[in-house]
Amino acid sequence: MYGLHKAGAEIVIIDIAEDVAKKVAHEFNCKVKPYSELENSVRTSDIIVYAVDAATVKVLKEEWVNPEQVIYDVNYKPSFLTELAKKKGCKMVTGAEMLINQAIPGFKFYLGYDPDKQIMWDGFNSNVSEKKKSSIALIGFMGTGKTSVGKALAEMLNYKFIDLDEEIIKISGMEISNIFKTKGEAEFRKIEQEVLKKEINNSNIILSCGGGIVINPDNRQILKENAITVWLYNSVATSVKRGNDGTRPLLNVEKPVEAAEKLFNSRIGFYADASDLLVSTEDKSIEKIAEKIYAENNKTFGSKG
Repeated sequence: MYGLHKAGAEIVIIDIAEDVAKKVAHEFNCKVKPYSELENSVRTSDIIVYAVDAATVKVLKEEWVNPEQVIYDVNYKPSFLTELAKKKGCKMVTGAEMLINQAIPGFKFYLGYDPDKQIMWDGFNSNVSEKKKSSIALIGFMGTGKTSVGKALAEMLNYKFIDLDEEIIKISGMEISNIFKTKGEAEFRKIEQEVLKKEINNSNIILSCGGGIVINPDNRQILKENAITVWLYNSVATSVKRGNDGTRPLLNVEKPVEAAEKLFNSRIGFYADASDLLVSTEDKSIEKIAEKIYAENNKTFGSKG
């Protein structure tokens, strides 16, 4: 309504809840008509904006619509209007187009480069519910709560919790900081991948991964193929505050926040590539974060829950 109003359109709002229609019309300085006027308004409009849930019983009748009209259905998925527009020869604008086009500037702002629009459409049209895995991997920068959230989520799902870094320590017999110091990062990443391959084959697990595991494209592929991968995210400042406890080899520098910003920016695209879900952990309790992952996992992938 705001956009149409700015464009100079004459807007008429009709809602079965007429008190709501009056309130919104007043806020946007638009006209309002009673629900009994729906047919006449539809017949005489140039643009029909359908903001009713797709599951709702058909509100518009076929004979009300003419080929010269534009139908804008804000639903992401096809509704009865999709076929009606085709049949009538109307120009059709969908909620999916709105979703993709509003995501483009957000993507560029967040990741720093233009997205491939076709890939975004391919992702939108893919059936994510087909990815039903019995394990969940948590990825993200240091200090995002992967261990704490993972333990809470494992308890909620009655899954086994596995901390990949702890497994690396067991296998190598060395603290991670010592591996970095004595053998170097390359050797650590080699061990990390070996442990990932071993643990990812388990069923019904919550796997907490190290912050740099996504650097290796093979690791990202392993995660995508074998688990529902959740990217836990918070601000870099929060990450440094939580995670700079002296045990992080890559932050033992004079200006840890600047180092962390640089490190995070070099990895952000890798986190995005590997993940199925993105969940913010900023200013949220461990329980709330775990509950959010639980709900989204069940809703999106139909996994246990």
